[in-house]
Amino acid sequence: MSIGVVASHYQQVSGDGGSGASLGPYKGRVTAVGGTIGYSFNVAGTPVSARLKILREVSVENRPQGTIGLISIGFPLGHVPSTAGPAEPKVTKH
Repeated sequence: MSIGVVASHYQQVSGDGGSGASLGPYKGRVTAVGGTIGYSFNVAGTPVSARLKILREVSVENRPQGTIGLISIGFPLGHVPSTAGPAEPKVTKH
């Protein structure tokens, strides 16, 4: 298991344009901070890694403000779990 702190910053470098920019060339900006927790486990012999990230937007300009939640699950494709158990110890008698 792992636990950590995450931060993010987004800043639009050029103004909005085109027919959809009816309110003007607003440049959006947002900074978010939060935490992350991850856990690794096996399902039927296949390794799986899961992670949850939650970030709260703390400084926002020309964008809606909110909270971001991200879930990721990773596992190898084509993984063939090993069906063989541990090797039996060899005993030699003299």
